[in-house]
Amino acid sequence: MIQKINNLFSDSELKYIHDSIESSNFKEDNSLGRIIIPNLSIKKSPLKTTNPIIDKVNKIVNNFSNLELSLSSTTYAEYSSKYGQPNLPPHFDADDSKVIVNFQLESNTSWKLGLNLELYSLENNSALIFNPNTNIHWRPIKNFNKDEYVKLIFFRFYYPNNINKTLSYSQDHEIFKDINNLRNSL
Repeated sequence: MIQKINNLFSDSELKYIHDSIESSNFKEDNSLGRIIIPNLSIKKSPLKTTNPIIDKVNKIVNNFSNLELSLSSTTYAEYSSKYGQPNLPPHFDADDSKVIVNFQLESNTSWKLGLNLELYSLENNSALIFNPNTNIHWRPIKNFNKDEYVKLIFFRFYYPNNINKTLSYSQDHEIFKDINNLRNSL
C-alpha cells in the first residue's frame, strides 16, 4: 500500500522543522550527492508537553498501518550537486522500518520518487507513505544544475515485535532488472 498526503504541515509546524534543521550538524554523503542529519531532532514549542509534528506524523502512520508502530528515526537529507551528483538507485532499505514517510520539505526542481515500476511526483509539503522493505524505491537519473536541490525528511517507523527478515540485495541482483531498465530509459 502506498499513500500520498499533500499539505502535511501548517506554516508554524514548517517553521519548527526549518529551525530544527538550521540548529543541527550536517554530515556529507558525497556518494549519493547529499548532506544528511542522521538523527534530526524536531524541536517543539516550549509551551507544549508533546511534539505536535511527531504526533501528527505518528497518527497518520498508525492510520495507514494495521500495526501499532513507533517512530525509530527522523533523517534530513538535502540532495544537490554541491555535494556530488545526486543518485538514488533502486533498493530496499534492509532495516527494521515497517513504514517510511518520505516528506518533501522543499525543492526547486522535479525529481520523482519511483516505487516499484511507478513514478510519483512530490510537491513541497507533501509526502509518500510506504513500506521501504517491501517496495523497491529509487529516483530517476538526473543531472542537477548548480543551484538545484531537493530537501527531504524521512520519518521511519518500526513494529517493536517485528520478526520478519528484511530484503537486502546487491545492485546487480535480478530483482532490480526491470526497474533499472525503466530508470535507464527515462
